[in-house]
Amino acid sequence: MEIIPSPSMLYALRSQTLSWKLILAELIDNSQQASASQIELTFGPGNRFRIKDDGKGCADLASMLVIGKHMPQSSEGLSRYGIGLKDAACCLWGETYFQTVYRGTKCRASVNWGWLARQEKWEIPDVEKSDACGETGTSITFTSISKTMPRNYADLIAELNYIYMPALLGGRQIVVNTPRKKRLLCSAYCMPLLTHVVEDEFNVGGKGVQLRAGIVQEHECNKKPGFSFIHATRVICCSAVGAGGMNVERVAGTVYLDKQWKLSKNKTELIDDQEALGEAIFLRCREMLEQAHRQATRIVSDQFEIDVSKKLNDAISAMCDNSRERRESPRNKSGTIEPKDSGQTRKRVKKRKPGDKRLDILNKGEFQLAYRDFDGNTIGQVDLPGKCIWLNDNHPHLNALRAGSNKDATFAIALGLLCYAIEAAQQREIFPFMKDSEDFPSGWGEILGSVERQRTPTVAPA
Repeated sequence: MEIIPSPSMLYALRSQTLSWKLILAELIDNSQQASASQIELTFGPGNRFRIKDDGKGCADLASMLVIGKHMPQSSEGLSRYGIGLKDAACCLWGETYFQTVYRGTKCRASVNWGWLARQEKWEIPDVEKSDACGETGTSITFTSISKTMPRNYADLIAELNYIYMPALLGGRQIVVNTPRKKRLLCSAYCMPLLTHVVEDEFNVGGKGVQLRAGIVQEHECNKKPGFSFIHATRVICCSAVGAGGMNVERVAGTVYLDKQWKLSKNKTELIDDQEALGEAIFLRCREMLEQAHRQATRIVSDQFEIDVSKKLNDAISAMCDNSRERRESPRNKSGTIEPKDSGQTRKRVKKRKPGDKRLDILNKGEFQLAYRDFDGNTIGQVDLPGKCIWLNDNHPHLNALRAGSNKDATFAIALGLLCYAIEAAQQREIFPFMKDSEDFPSGWGEILGSVERQRTPTVAPA
């Protein structure tokens, strides 16, 4: 009994939502397996795309067209399932034209995927063969493709720069021609400078691993935090596998895997011994990872303090502006009052209201939020002269808010401490602008309310 699948299964392959990055990776991998040193990607004109390389060609063109069939290459060990090219072609749909030159013979074939999916048998026109006449390499052209062209070629090239960092560093070239006829050359992603570097070579389950990782130097940008796992000529993925759950924001490194490691279908992850590999990496990098974790936690905490401080000062500034507007008369700003039926004028004395001194204090400078140790369950305290609001670094609730990056709740607590400190200062006659502590909740509530009013857009009456 034969269980040959119907060509209609091509619709299932077409339904895969492959990104342009994955599509190009599948095609570039095939070229590199054919020992290509130059690969050219051309988008357009219209709904067309072509990949051309200078590799040694394919000995059996049918192997490029039969789903599940793979012709092993001697140079690289990336392809395993024999469906990468077919996945890419079905995702693009339309019609695909193949041309490959192998040992002086040029072979040509074409497939209309929509037409083939409607047939009862897997049959396409025979392969055409002719003398190569000096031509080399392989060219695959996709026409009438249904997938939308890339929107941002700079971002796409940046992804290729990272994925094919090993190949580009090894001297291979990848060129991208955009629809606007711009010729862009890929360049290898540059790993940041590292400190506390860990280097080692070891085996996991009989498979070779070469590790180099460390902490990104201060002021260096880390666009790919974690470990970049590399197989043959490409990066498989950037992952925190091997970090033991620690923060890898300031960690970067490479993990080279030999050809014995097995990859997933689209070559984006490992499918064997991943847990054992992670344990082996963590064993060697633990001290470095702990140091990086402390550094990253401090950086995150510093940014959290900066963000809450800005939120606090913005709210105070807005409240001050609103208070001034309420205190200024919109009808008479001349500073004089003209009595009726009299030619005399007199100066109107401008009286200060109790809230004005609150504004004076808040306007003397911006407040800074920071953490330090306090005994017991003290929330914190405010240094009014120094413009600093200290929160208790040992308080479990405050630590939970900071760990969860809950800026709104932390802001409300810091604001409450500030309002209370202003009241306390008034009671000590340092800033005598309020008489009763009952103004503390009203002051606190006023600023909190102003923040919510700013968030809610004003809707004009119909």
